[in-house]
Amino acid sequence: NQVMHEVHSHYAALRAAGVLNADGTAGLEMWIPPAAKEEAERLWQAHFAPTDKVIAINIGASWATKRWIDSYFAVVADTYLRRGYHIAVMGGPMDMEMVEKCRARMEEREHPHLHIFTGKVSLGVLAGLLSRCILFITTDSGPMHVGVAMHVPVICMFGSSPIPGFYPYDARSISVRAPVSCHPCRIHECPLGGEEHMMCMKRMPPDLILQYADQILREEGECPACELPAPTDFETRVVEMADGNFALAPCGAAGRVVRSSLPQSR
Repeated sequence: NQVMHEVHSHYAALRAAGVLNADGTAGLEMWIPPAAKEEAERLWQAHFAPTDKVIAINIGASWATKRWIDSYFAVVADTYLRRGYHIAVMGGPMDMEMVEKCRARMEEREHPHLHIFTGKVSLGVLAGLLSRCILFITTDSGPMHVGVAMHVPVICMFGSSPIPGFYPYDARSISVRAPVSCHPCRIHECPLGGEEHMMCMKRMPPDLILQYADQILREEGECPACELPAPTDFETRVVEMADGNFALAPCGAAGRVVRSSLPQSR
């Protein structure tokens, strides 16, 4: 079974309403108000030099079950900071507490290349900042789709939510599917206790995300998103468990329905 991406669902509604050229061939686009562009430029110049390589991360998500493990995000951020990259932490006001908890787990929490923009910028400014980043490591969330609209290469972890219909709409992106039978449960709070709690996210370790994040950096030459050509292919690549190991799945995996075995509360 294949699922239509939400982008195509919305384009179908636009076509039905008589809107011309609504065929989805342009991918996701987002208009940024001039004032937001100017503020993003000002902030960028205040925080970064022209040659800085900036990786964005987004920790928050609307459901607890969409959030990757704090300590895992901390490992990824520490790793890239030690390699000389800058880390820009994104998100809205509702994410600030989560970001501070994650930062507390970082060994490089006071590193001068760590920049916290969470809760400090508007959506338009967030988009302007993302357009200058070389990579976006994120949960399945609103900011993820903003990043896609800004053409920044995305790696996204999918725990409770399904990849079909909601994946980052850009073939440069990589979506990691949780290797558990209850994915995608679509439950907002994990009902499992003990070691099984949030096992969907626990089984996507930092070294896995680093492996495929590094692959994207090599593929795109560490170029800022604003310097990359607009995408012409939009199906995300999927990393999933196969024969006991994570691997890139064959083309078409992004639209494949995965039937979950819903967990029982315990």
